[in-house]
Amino acid sequence: MPHQHGKSAKASGKTTPKHPSPKQRRYEARYDRTLTASQGKAGSFRDNVVDSVSTGKSITKGAFRSPSNPTRRGFSSGYHESYLVTDAVDQLSRRKVGNKQGFSSLPKNTRGYWKKHSGAKFPEKALRAALKAGDGARTDTARTILSAPRGGSAGHSGSGVHTGSQSQAHDLLRDQSIRALSDPKISPEAQGVIAGLTTVWSIAPGKHASRVKNAAKLKDSSAKSSWEEDRNEAKLRVRQSFRQLPKKDQKRVLKHEENFFKSLGDTTRKRSRNEPGSPLRETGSRKGNAIHGGDYFAKSSKSSSSKRPRLDPPSKASPRDTALYITEPFRVKRQ
Repeated sequence: MPHQHGKSAKASGKTTPKHPSPKQRRYEARYDRTLTASQGKAGSFRDNVVDSVSTGKSITKGAFRSPSNPTRRGFSSGYHESYLVTDAVDQLSRRKVGNKQGFSSLPKNTRGYWKKHSGAKFPEKALRAALKAGDGARTDTARTILSAPRGGSAGHSGSGVHTGSQSQAHDLLRDQSIRALSDPKISPEAQGVIAGLTTVWSIAPGKHASRVKNAAKLKDSSAKSSWEEDRNEAKLRVRQSFRQLPKKDQKRVLKHEENFFKSLGDTTRKRSRNEPGSPLRETGSRKGNAIHGGDYFAKSSKSSSSKRPRLDPPSKASPRDTALYITEPFRVKRQ
């Protein structure tokens, strides 16, 4: 959940240090209490895997996945890789490394989902930034309901919610991350914003999430009442991170957002004008919906472009820092 300042921000026991004073408004992983103490200190989930894949070392299958651990709400949760999913990293670890033009290629696949991207080329120099962005972009499975194609939604394994269409929802992320990696005009800084932005689009709005079977049984029960508030906070963080990018990077971010938006195939959702993300949504309960959240705010209300997130982006952020920052509202405080 987003940080609270003052006395409520005090940590105890094995938690990471309390958050700085309200004057220090920038996100820092070491103060992110949705991370374990070791994750916060390292500022990463799987930095060893990022290093291994980047340098051409082999990894075990599924090594990018981060294990479940206890939260302060009394349950344990694993992590959803909300941009670069585990099997995508497995594929990248088996790439054919750079030719004379500096382009590497994914392995040849004759069956399964990855047949679609068999032999796909991408700039080798862009790989580490993409891996870092993917490492930071993670949400708790206990509170993840994904956007699926054609306006659908699907619970994530570990959410307690029906997982039909989960595979198709992950396919949208696979396609998006490979598109961005393959774009030679994407800077490392833009990769982090794209990873966070993709996450926000991929977390289903409350109205959509409520339609999924067993939505009322979401494992992180408290997330049902803060659902759209958390999505709004993440949207504001995307905007602030986006504003720090040069104009040319902003154009690439918006282009890749357009690609993902089209892949959703949902005519009930809309993009903001001239900025990434969608307008903010109403946060209250809706009759008959298990998960809070309503329609987009009217133009004259809280969707004002002057509204700020509770924390500003990290200073001189790496792709991983940016992704951690944007996705923090979708994780739960750790013990």
